[in-house]
Amino acid sequence: MKTRAISIVVVFIGIITACSCLSISKLTSNKDNGKTPACPAPPTNFSESDLVGTWIGKYFGTVEKLIIRSDNTYKQIYSDETLNFESDWQKWYIEYDPNGHVRLHLAGMRRCDGLDSVCNDPGGGLPVGEAALNPCEPGSLSFDDEVILFVIGPASDVPRGILLLQAKVGGSEWNYTFRLDQ
Repeated sequence: MKTRAISIVVVFIGIITACSCLSISKLTSNKDNGKTPACPAPPTNFSESDLVGTWIGKYFGTVEKLIIRSDNTYKQIYSDETLNFESDWQKWYIEYDPNGHVRLHLAGMRRCDGLDSVCNDPGGGLPVGEAALNPCEPGSLSFDDEVILFVIGPASDVPRGILLLQAKVGGSEWNYTFRLDQ
């Protein structure tokens, strides 16, 4: 009787483990399952000129602005209760990665969505050894002296049909977007 009870418990644990693994694979999979992808492509008529303007990111009661100009320069303005920061004009460029995602590289941009010590780093990016989670596919990204935003096309209810998606910092449970201010 004892052996049978142990066998039932072992089988039950195996079934629960298998179900858990299947659930986790569904949560982490980026395969097309008929649902909205994590990083929908920008509109087919997207061009770099669509990035020109003032972009607003809001989180934790703060406001962060990116002013992007057509001469491939941008300015970052951040304001909260303890820290106010405005960068000089810095360089930006676009990269089309091998999987078709559009990445906006912002040289010298500071990550101000977390610790003030990171935001106060004049070199920008993340501290050495830290990485951000790629929001569009499995893996991580290094932000050495820059921040990378993903240009996504979530819906027609946003100006120019695009948002700029920030990657999550490792260990964080959230990310945020910049929306064009019109």
